[in-house]
Amino acid sequence: MFVYFKPNFNLKSNLTNSIIGGSVSGFLAGIVGTGGAIRGVSLLSFNLSAEAFIASSALIDLAVDFTRAVSYYFNGYIHVHDYKVILPLFLIAGIGTFIGKRIINKLNQT
Repeated sequence: MFVYFKPNFNLKSNLTNSIIGGSVSGFLAGIVGTGGAIRGVSLLSFNLSAEAFIASSALIDLAVDFTRAVSYYFNGYIHVHDYKVILPLFLIAGIGTFIGKRIINKLNQT
């Protein structure tokens, strides 16, 4: 939402901002469950193509979610009866990725 008020706002793409942006985003993802807005602003500073931006964000999400899932498993929040939803969720994620890729290809990057 900040970008709407400051459309020309941009972080410098340097190591310091990468570390700060990644740390704040990761901290918020761990504590609140979402860090996407901070991650988005951080990734925008690197002027990535739409595909690279989405792929980078997706890989970061995957790492955060995997870490969270491992933590949930070892703390007893995932039970045997939960396993039956894993395959359908992977299928839904794959379908969503396919649809998203088709939509992105039709959009103007700006």
